[in-house]
Amino acid sequence: MVGLFATKQVKTEQESSIFTHLWSSIWLEQNYATLEDLEEIKRHYAIYDGWSSDFLLLSDKKEVGTARVIWENSQGFPTLTDFRTTSLFSPKSDLCEVTLLTVHRDHRRQGSEAALTLIVAMYQKAMKEKKISGVLIAADHRLWILLRRLGLRFTQIGQSRMYEGSETIPGHILMQDVGSALYRHGLI
Repeated sequence: MVGLFATKQVKTEQESSIFTHLWSSIWLEQNYATLEDLEEIKRHYAIYDGWSSDFLLLSDKKEVGTARVIWENSQGFPTLTDFRTTSLFSPKSDLCEVTLLTVHRDHRRQGSEAALTLIVAMYQKAMKEKKISGVLIAADHRLWILLRRLGLRFTQIGQSRMYEGSETIPGHILMQDVGSALYRHGLI
């Protein structure tokens, strides 16, 4: 728990339904998706359900945000399959991908606390249970800027492009750099 927020890992079918409803409603609200393409986007992310850990962000016991970590799997990672990465980026087998990092607009105004709470939960899961060395992300330009302000300096690994409603940048960061940034914030 970081200040006003707590996280909960999704474990039940009911929590999974809440998770999907929450990220998809935030995406509709923020114009990342339209009703017409939302079902296709949900199917795209459902492919990774069996290889993912999903998290709900809570404020006063109410769900206000989501995040997903996709672990190594036979389908690959969305960032590596949906973007053309540079030849300088060589993926390793101990990667994960962070996706569906969403926070309801009413809770974004509290600085970066909401995003940091989700990032800490994912970091702890990745380091304690999976021994991950690097993280992939496809971040829209607003999230990219926020992550950089937080000290999470992802390296761009391919060309940005329109992806799920916004200009999106594929990136990679070493887990040790995530840990260093969280340490500087006093979170680990």
